[in-house]
Amino acid sequence: MHGRTNIQIKVDWYTRCCLTVIAALLTLVVVGLWTDVGPRVERQAAAQSSTPPDGFMNPGKQRVGLEEQQKNTNERLSELIRLFQTGNAKVQVTDPKEAGKGQAVNAPAQKQ
Repeated sequence: MHGRTNIQIKVDWYTRCCLTVIAALLTLVVVGLWTDVGPRVERQAAAQSSTPPDGFMNPGKQRVGLEEQQKNTNERLSELIRLFQTGNAKVQVTDPKEAGKGQAVNAPAQKQ
């Protein structure tokens, strides 16, 4: 059979102190959770303020808002598409190096 080997680990004072503090704090947390002590919201106060402000924690209002924004974006995109199809839109391409100067790059337009 295999012989057992005893391993001893020496822990210095600082490590032992830190581990003791951590153990004490964890004990306080467990006791606090077990006895329900600590910061808490009174049930009556929470029941009175059950109506959230506009859009806050209200997924229905958030979805309605998102749908309205999406419709607005789609309308704007449709308007841009209409302008490009009729040829009433003017596109000016600028060189990134000259972007701050407002000069356009003279390049022939390519149709696809």
